[in-house]
Amino acid sequence: MKQVRGSYRWMWLAFAVVALVGLPLLVTRALIGAGVIDTLNVMLDTPVDGAVVYNSTLTVSGQTEGVGNVVMVYVEPSQPTPTFTGYSYAADVINGRFSVDFIPAYDGSPLQMVVSVYRVNDIAREMLKAKSVFILATAAERPDGVYVDVLAPQPGDEAGGDLIGVSGRASGVVGGALTVELSDSNAQIIDTQTITLQTTNLLDDVPWLANLKPRDAKGNAIIRIKGADGTLYQTIPVILSSAAG
Repeated sequence: MKQVRGSYRWMWLAFAVVALVGLPLLVTRALIGAGVIDTLNVMLDTPVDGAVVYNSTLTVSGQTEGVGNVVMVYVEPSQPTPTFTGYSYAADVINGRFSVDFIPAYDGSPLQMVVSVYRVNDIAREMLKAKSVFILATAAERPDGVYVDVLAPQPGDEAGGDLIGVSGRASGVVGGALTVELSDSNAQIIDTQTITLQTTNLLDDVPWLANLKPRDAKGNAIIRIKGADGTLYQTIPVILSSAAG
């Protein structure tokens, strides 16, 4: 009997430990499940902020971290318009990723749109998880052919610092990728970076950014932008200096 009473004593001690340690954990889990403590993080992959979507299939895709196997996706005009109200969709999260396709039935003037992502149970839309602003336009608005524009740097600009930011826009690029190359006046490559254009439709107009390392190079240099097939799209002469660009 003494052994039985000893077992009970240890049992009550175990219950006391659960009461002191386990209960807060259970409460925390319950609060997370109820959305009181929000651990969901969302990062949008497409459409990228600033894209122009030419009225084709719009793919909203992204990645998540934290609790949540469904997210609510809204695609709406940034300003209310009677001709186009937008869409909403509950997207399943599988292995930390989600993707949903919309086919915009729109034939008006270019329209600024907003993609926003919330928890599926956030009916009041109080806790925004991710957002992207893009332009929806008809196929007739798109310029013909393939184009790769460079916004910065411009020809003859002085560039320097640890990194040189090269930015622009592109549409229709075969393979959906660009190689940005920095070389010196002797055609020796200083640095190169390959970037993937963030779009599921190659005809969409999307911004791109590369960061090149000038290392210790100084003086005249060339920035070249090429396609995955080797097509040369842009050649930008710059002057490398030690000063930040």
